[in-house]
Amino acid sequence: TEFADTLPIFVFLEMMGLPVEDRHYLRRFAGASAHSPDPARRRESHVALTQYVTSWVDRRRAEPGDDGVSRIVKGQIGGRKIERAFARISACS
Repeated sequence: TEFADTLPIFVFLEMMGLPVEDRHYLRRFAGASAHSPDPARRRESHVALTQYVTSWVDRRRAEPGDDGVSRIVKGQIGGRKIERAFARISACS
């Protein structure tokens, strides 16, 4: 089951150009965010995941690269730059 639990996170990190070394950190919060019976734990995990993604969105806005997060933050919709909040949501999806 570790393989099945880790694979989606690994694929996400690879697609977004984020450090695969973070998979263990993210796995802990992703599992709790989706499956914890404790609402407080789900919320805490969601906040941790949002902070992680937001930090990378902000870094890539400041220093874009050739990765998934940079493509999202450099993107445009209808000729307008994607807002920070939308970029964060898009990177999480």
